Amino acid sequence: MNRKLRLAAGAFVMMLVIGSLAACKKTNNSGGDGKGDGEHQYGVMLMIGAWPNTTYYILEVPSLMEGKADLNGRGVNVSTIVGDQGMIQRDGFYYYFNRTNSRLGKYHIAGDQLITDKEVPFTAMASVSSHIWIDAETLVLFGTDGESNELLYAEVNTTGMQVSGGTLNVPAITETGYPDIAPGFAEYRNGKIFLGYGYAAEWPGTPLPKVLVAVVDYPSMNVSSVLTDTRSAWPGGPSRYAPTSFQDEKGDIYFTTVPDNGNDYDGGSSIYRIKNGSNVLDPNYYFDFSATVDGNTAQAIWYLGNGEGIIRARIPADRANPDFYYKWDSYFAVVNVQNGTLVKKLDLATDIGEIYVQAVVVEDGKGYIMLNDANKKGYMWEYDPATGKLTKGLEFAEGYDYLLRVDKWK
Repeated sequence: MNRKLRLAAGAFVMMLVIGSLAACKKTNNSGGDGKGDGEHQYGVMLMIGAWPNTTYYILEVPSLMEGKADLNGRGVNVSTIVGDQGMIQRDGFYYYFNRTNSRLGKYHIAGDQLITDKEVPFTAMASVSSHIWIDAETLVLFGTDGESNELLYAEVNTTGMQVSGGTLNVPAITETGYPDIAPGFAEYRNGKIFLGYGYAAEWPGTPLPKVLVAVVDYPSMNVSSVLTDTRSAWPGGPSRYAPTSFQDEKGDIYFTTVPDNGNDYDGGSSIYRIKNGSNVLDPNYYFDFSATVDGNTAQAIWYLGNGEGIIRARIPADRANPDFYYKWDSYFAVVNVQNGTLVKKLDLATDIGEIYVQAVVVEDGKGYIMLNDANKKGYMWEYDPATGKLTKGLEFAEGYDYLLRVDKWK
């Protein structure tokens, strides 16, 4: 299994935590409100240390525009349950598959404590990459077997954490030299799940030069068709880290390709559309994003509304650096996906750190961007698409190495 797929499937090797600094409270009561102490509306994940000696904290914050977030005397050490930042969050609850003990858990933070709502054995797949919500209590996970030979799914009732699953019957690949399969973006619309996927060569080979999207009937989970296109490769990425797709007000699905998720560091990112009422790639739409930004690639996209989205774009790194494939610098850009145009690069500092960062919260038509700055303290920045204005918000006090997630809880 190649190096990048290991990153996409599990992000980092699971590790034991040295010295848990925050109390963990165990309960089987899944009735918690998942909203902290009633005032805090957001959660920020911060990392201390460098892989593999890392510790992860989640800090409750009441506002993204005011105050200072400080780990001194605050924050919850969640390294007892996670080995990376790939938590799935909804309504203040976090869901995570711990590969070390093969358990899937549901958690929330309240009063600076980690609450374990429920953990269950999870053997439906060896690793979880992507996910989609069918409704508020039905979560579908996508991943692979231990050899990355098959696409697998698991349906989770998040109220009681009951799990069922199986294998997706995607057609067998006819090309040779691409032994590994992995999921990409996932979207659900009108009884259909649209799941991007790709085939990777052994490291350092490049992936199958083709976009593949499985159209999956729900709830039967039968693959009714596979959409293909040869102008780009690797549709999306592991959505438990950051989104690479969305649906707009019309119900149209947009997704970006991320070729370097399959080890193609020269391939560009393109945006595709599947129009509402259609189950095929829109033949009249193709947005070559990389062509507008000197070949840089889109690592994640968040929809603002009115056709505009924020992209976290990746800057090519020095390949002599042994960890270049997951620590390229990034910046933020605004695109109009409906028109297929670059609106602007945002006038922010270079964003350093990891590839996979849940960096944006969209609220009331504005984007709130979490920035890892190499030379200054980290901040949240508000972007108002109506005026194009950037406003500095919440400050992050020193004492951490990277900002990894910002999530809206309520």
